Amino acid sequence: MRMLEQRPQTSVLLLESSAHRIGGRILSPQGADLGPAWIWPHAQPRMMRLLRDLDQQNSSATPGQARDNDSKKNNRKPLLPLIPQESGFGGEARMRGGLGRLIEELKRRVEQDVDQEMDAKVVKIVEEQHISHRGTSGSEDVS
Repeated sequence: MRMLEQRPQTSVLLLESSAHRIGGRILSPQGADLGPAWIWPHAQPRMMRLLRDLDQQNSSATPGQARDNDSKKNNRKPLLPLIPQESGFGGEARMRGGLGRLIEELKRRVEQDVDQEMDAKVVKIVEEQHISHRGTSGSEDVS
């Protein structure tokens, strides 16, 4: 996501196995997760950073009442906070409304900049380059 914002000349082709939607195994009709459902905040710092970044970009205000008003104005509810799970493997949480909300938010942000080929047959994959991106928390590899 950051790479697309920082490098507008970057070309991205999204291949999906479904003919009608993006998201892979993530599917959340009416907010019920039918695919992956949990996030482990302490073990998935990149996922948490993505959720924070998306929430921050949706609202120019600080957390609290002003942020809630801004979210209502643009018809998007904040992705955070997550809902901690009482039982399970330990430390996992769920996203209010399901992980499908994350897919919809990402789709909304990139759909005009990404070529989408739905239900396409992949006959060849060629890796053209490997980009090493240095973020605020160190080096991140983007392939």
